[in-house]
Amino acid sequence: MRSGAGSLSTLSMMRAAPAGCGLAYLPEDMVAPYIAAGPLVPSLGEWCPPFPGYHLHFPTRRQTFPAFRLLVDALRHQA
Repeated sequence: MRSGAGSLSTLSMMRAAPAGCGLAYLPEDMVAPYIAAGPLVPSLGEWCPPFPGYHLHFPTRRQTFPAFRLLVDALRHQA
């Protein structure tokens, strides 16, 4: 069996952290219910200043996929 550092997807971290499997680096709004309920506690708060919203970066292209365009429009609408 190999030991050491590993890597998990966001969904895996969302399951593993409340189960006590270590630290998870996730957006606070995703884990707020777990923090409120108690199985998670914030750590390194001074290293994680809040920021207003999410940021999306994508290369400029002449044609974009319709689904991607809908996502961008939805994010702009929420802002």
